[in-house]
Amino acid sequence: MENISKVLELGNSKEKIRILETLDNIDDPKILEKIISKLDDDDVEVFLEALLDSNIEVKKSALQGITDLKIIISNEKINEIFKEKDYEIKKMISLIKKK
Repeated sequence: MENISKVLELGNSKEKIRILETLDNIDDPKILEKIISKLDDDDVEVFLEALLDSNIEVKKSALQGITDLKIIISNEKINEIFKEKDYEIKKMISLIKKK
């Protein structure tokens, strides 16, 4: 976990994305939130990669990070990425679209 934190804080985009791709096996939302919160990153690509993850909790954590950091993503990109039926995700997406 310590190594993950260092990479997410100090690594480049490719290193961060590699870490995010390993999150599929983590189901604990608190751990995921902690990991995603380390992405104090203006690189939207890193967050978008997290949104493409198949783990619903990873997606929720990435959306929370996008919201917290006030990252702007076009409606077109949001619609392309999300075809979710999950209520929480739809609610979070609506918050991003209101910006």
